Amino acid sequence: MDEGPLQVVTVATAPYPDQRPGPGGLRRRVAVFQGRRHYLHTYLQSVFSSMDLRDRQGCTLVVGGDGRFFNRPAMEVLVQMAAANGVGRLIVGCHGIMSTPAVSCAVRKYKAMGGIVLTASSHPGGPHGDFGVKFNSANGGTVTGEQEAGLARGQEVVTNKIFQISRTLEEFTICPGLRVDLGTLGRQEFDLENKFKPFTGKGNWVEKKYTCLPRRAAILSRRTNIFDFAALKELLSGQHRIRIRVDAMSG
Repeated sequence: MDEGPLQVVTVATAPYPDQRPGPGGLRRRVAVFQGRRHYLHTYLQSVFSSMDLRDRQGCTLVVGGDGRFFNRPAMEVLVQMAAANGVGRLIVGCHGIMSTPAVSCAVRKYKAMGGIVLTASSHPGGPHGDFGVKFNSANGGTVTGEQEAGLARGQEVVTNKIFQISRTLEEFTICPGLRVDLGTLGRQEFDLENKFKPFTGKGNWVEKKYTCLPRRAAILSRRTNIFDFAALKELLSGQHRIRIRVDAMSG
């Protein structure tokens, strides 16, 4: 039975005075994101609202995270809010996981408007660790305080505009009924009761990253242009190999 388009709702919220993103995005303790009412929602809405409305309607965004604690529920909120704010297409990492370099590559490869990465980089994760949200511009690079606003019109830099919006934000837009299966590769389409004209009634859809070989190949091709994998293999497994110890995070 056709239940009709998914409802887009506007939820009242209160602004937070501490959501100024740094060079690595907004990083806070997990307890802050989990414990403060609508803390994540408020910041994400500030990011979406910093984009010019005409550019945002129907655009493509790449989203992923490093898999740390709180990644999955945050990714579900991110998808619901992106769709409700008029984004027409999302390229999402399977299980919501995609490394920062992979997001950067995908943004440029598929000419997306930008990317959002759920990561706190090298900061420790876990229930008592850190979580973060980083916004990449259309060139695949992290938006910093020194970068001109390519996505939002005007002379203000993106980070300052996001921060100013977050200080006065009173509501956010979300589609709570949108449930994406993050664990299944493939294209998923959804009809939304979208308030953004002329996209009312059109299907927003989420496409899983690494759905097919060409998409994996895009990331691999970029890496093979940077690294000599044959030489690295010889260095690590050849006759005169070296021994290394790796202590790294996935962010």
